[in-house]
Amino acid sequence: MVKEDPQKRILDAALMLFDRYGYAGTSMEDIRAAAGFRTKSSLYTHFSSKEAISAALFQKILDEEAKFLSPLLTDPALTTMENVLAVSEQLVRWGLTHQPAYRFCFLQWHQDLPPVAETIHQAMDAAPKWAGEVLAHLQKKTPELIRSWDPAVLVDACQGLINQSIVKAPPGLTREEIDERAQQTAVLCRAIVAP
Repeated sequence: MVKEDPQKRILDAALMLFDRYGYAGTSMEDIRAAAGFRTKSSLYTHFSSKEAISAALFQKILDEEAKFLSPLLTDPALTTMENVLAVSEQLVRWGLTHQPAYRFCFLQWHQDLPPVAETIHQAMDAAPKWAGEVLAHLQKKTPELIRSWDPAVLVDACQGLINQSIVKAPPGLTREEIDERAQQTAVLCRAIVAP
């Protein structure tokens, strides 16, 4: 029988608690109990603080999301609007199938509790930065297909829509409902970006 990784148990328990009670409403004692550790010292052998758990959880989620999205982030000079919309659609799919993780990152990013490392900020900015570069390139190549607004503004508007589509979604959506919501979000992103 394979024994579950204790750090994974801790991160899974923390995510569940952070999603249910919020970061401030979750204590190390809560995490210890939910992760099935008998003593606080056994928990502290893996993580020194709630902040350390939060940072490790944030990084784990970003790594999983990046693994899912990175194959879609092609060279901006070779990328079409359809590629950008496909990324937005896939991000919604990933977020809806990992709602607690997405909500945690969304809240962590916007509330900045606790502060995250610069490498995490860079990871969070990777897809939006890529999308901005693609839109800037497309504005030069085919200006009639892209609004003449600052690409960063267009990306922020789409990211806000994507965030709301995921964070405000009810739990337990079916695969069909997830697909429909992802496709609808991509259609709305197109309406934001295209004149």
